[in-house]
Amino acid sequence: MIDAELFDRLLAFSQHMAQLHEVDTLLRDVLNAAVQLSGAEEGFLALVNGDQVMNLVAQRAAQTVDPQPLSAALQALVHEVATQRTPLEAPPWFLVPLLSPQEVLGVLGLQGVPHPQQARRVLAYLANQAAVFLENRILTTQLESQVSARTAELLASEARYRALLKTSPDGILVTDIHEQIVLASQTAARLFGFARQRT
Repeated sequence: MIDAELFDRLLAFSQHMAQLHEVDTLLRDVLNAAVQLSGAEEGFLALVNGDQVMNLVAQRAAQTVDPQPLSAALQALVHEVATQRTPLEAPPWFLVPLLSPQEVLGVLGLQGVPHPQQARRVLAYLANQAAVFLENRILTTQLESQVSARTAELLASEARYRALLKTSPDGILVTDIHEQIVLASQTAARLFGFARQRT
């Protein structure tokens, strides 16, 4: 059971996360919250992609430090957590996966936790929150990429369409559902004697 004070702090942190837009800021804040709320001596948060650790944020006590490469033993633990998709207690470390429905996005690890039972709950909660944020960021990035690609396709199609209207030797008229002319090629404008509004 999480006590009321810790619950309030986790809730406040969730509200803070909802305001974040930058992934690096989120990763640092999640790790900082995990270390502070659990009382851990140090921790790390690593994003993973398959078998590779892609991004690492390190934390010792209450201060962020420059990320150092994980030891081979710790990399093996991260790989095990990512492969098994389950938390792992390997004293002095406790590691939790950041899970999306399709994959493991990262691993959050703490060392030197004074109250392991409470730390497990805090870590599980923060890992779930971080995973949701990262999943949303991934989906948003994919959607933005698809929108950009489709917009480029539409602009290219429109350019071809406009070039056709401008250079066609045939008279081309486009009407709306009320049979009002909304677009005419240069040839059609010349043949019917009216000014083109738009091509």
